[in-house]
Formats: sequence, C-alpha cells, structure tokens
Amino acid sequence: MVSQFATRYCLEQFSNGNFSIVVYDCAEDALQAFEEELSKTQLLPDLIFLDLGLGEMDGWEFMENLEAMIAQSRRPDIYILSSFSNAKDRELAKNHPMVAGYIDKPLTKIQLESIFQSKSAKKR
Repeated sequence: MVSQFATRYCLEQFSNGNFSIVVYDCAEDALQAFEEELSKTQLLPDLIFLDLGLGEMDGWEFMENLEAMIAQSRRPDIYILSSFSNAKDRELAKNHPMVAGYIDKPLTKIQLESIFQSKSAKKR
C-alpha cells in the first residue's frame, strides 16, 4: 500500500492535473472497469502502470485477460512496476508484446519524463 501511495503521488506531482489517474486495488476490478469502458467508448487508458503482485490474479494473468478483451482496440502501453529485481519477470516483460517497459520501484519523475517523451514521439 505504501508503494501504491508513492507511485500515485509521483504521478500526481508529474501530471499537474493534465491527465487523470485511476488506481485499482485488484486486477479483477480494473478488468471490469476496462470492460465497461470498452462497451461505452471503445477506449482504454493510454498508459497502465502494473504491479505484478496483485493478489488473486497476478500481473501476467491480468495482461492475458486484458489482451483477450481488447482484440480490436488500441493497446495501452503497459509499464511493469516491481519492488523486486527478478530476472525471470524482466525477461518475460522484455518479450511480452504488451509491455513497454520494466521499472524498479519507486517510480521517479525522470522515469515519467522519459515515458511521456516516448509516448509523445509515438504519436507523431
């Protein structure tokens, strides 16, 4: 929970209110919200910061479910956030088509600047 607070705080400080931040405590809640949003607008978030340790469903299972849900929609860039340096997870993230990056916690303003610069360059 402390890590989630620190991540949210970093995002809020970086955003200056220019984008909205939504936090889900479990993967199932996020998937349900995404499914409802897709049924209304066909839109998902541009970026997802995903912790692999989500409780009932881990981050890898979350991405499998999300991938099945968004067959025709634009895929969000997913950045894995991890407190642990796990070589297996890093390798899985590196080779996963939905993962844009792997970040060791805590998330920093410099990392966010890099992510948003990359996202902005993709839109051009």
